[in-house]
Amino acid sequence: MDDIARELGISKKTLYLHFTDKKDLVMQVVLNAVESLDCKMANIKNEKSLNAIDILFFVSKEIAEGRKNMNPNINFD
Repeated sequence: MDDIARELGISKKTLYLHFTDKKDLVMQVVLNAVESLDCKMANIKNEKSLNAIDILFFVSKEIAEGRKNMNPNINFD
C-alpha cells in the first residue's frame, strides 16, 4: 500500500479511506475492469449493423489491447 500511495501522490491514510486493505483494492480494480469490458461487450451486442466477423474482430482487438496495457509484473503479484 505504501508503493501505491506513493505512485498516486496521496497518503496511505487517504488510500485507506477508500479501501479497507490491499485485497479490497485489488478486488475493486478487477471488478471495475470486468464491468468495463462487460459494458463494451453489451454495446457490441446491441449494435445491429455488425456481423459475426466484425464482432469477433472487435473482441480480439479488445483482448489484445488489454494484454498490451497490462504490466507483466501482475502475473507475479
